[in-house]
Amino acid sequence: MSEPTSEHPKTNPLFGWMCIVLGSGVLLIAFGVIPVDPSTVYAPYSILGLCGLVFAIAGVMILMGENSKYNSLGAAVILVCFALCGGWVALFASPDSIEGGLPFLSQEVNGVLGKIVFGGGALISAVLSVYAWRLFREGR
Repeated sequence: MSEPTSEHPKTNPLFGWMCIVLGSGVLLIAFGVIPVDPSTVYAPYSILGLCGLVFAIAGVMILMGENSKYNSLGAAVILVCFALCGGWVALFASPDSIEGGLPFLSQEVNGVLGKIVFGGGALISAVLSVYAWRLFREGR
């Protein structure tokens, strides 16, 4: 009988490059290099830039592989971006702009619940980012 291996399958670098290209495109929109109709953008360009940065960093992390010591740094930056985006929605977005929610509840109540959920996600992301920063500082 053969022994099981603990090796993970190699990731396809195409996915990494795809994330980098998509994230760079969003970053170029956020910086105004690629013009868009402002009526189609529902968040500040800084938040849009954070979203592009998340994709670009994820692509770099895929290309570096899972054993890179810089993956903790990438994870920390991504989690900070998540916390900033979720915090922006929780603090500054209009409750009317949050769609969906629980059935049989009014749009106003669902909007407030949505802001609470985004705020909770921002807090969780912030706490996890502290852990990722510690791992990076320790060299893991």
